[in-house]
Amino acid sequence: RAVYSALDKAGKADGPLCAEDLYSLGHLDQYHYGGTDACDEAAALLGLDSGSTVLDIGSGIGGTSRYLAATTGCRVVGVELQPDLCEAAAALTARIPGLSDRGDAADPN
Repeated sequence: RAVYSALDKAGKADGPLCAEDLYSLGHLDQYHYGGTDACDEAAALLGLDSGSTVLDIGSGIGGTSRYLAATTGCRVVGVELQPDLCEAAAALTARIPGLSDRGDAADPN
């Protein structure tokens, strides 16, 4: 809910988003220490590009998945056990034109 509240305050409660709209929210979008700096470091270390596929285990609302897909062009498969977080990830990602075709949410059940 905090992400939706922050988007509402930014005047972006509805309609399309760009990836930056979400990852600019910091810890609200990135559920891990280090934020996007850690993502950048991992992407560089792994040499991620449009030919890469990443498995994001414990993907939360999809912040890391969206960031990596948007900044490197890689495909991402996110796995999250909490249905409400999976739903939020799908809804937020669907609002970013061209990004939802570079990611999948795997149902762990």
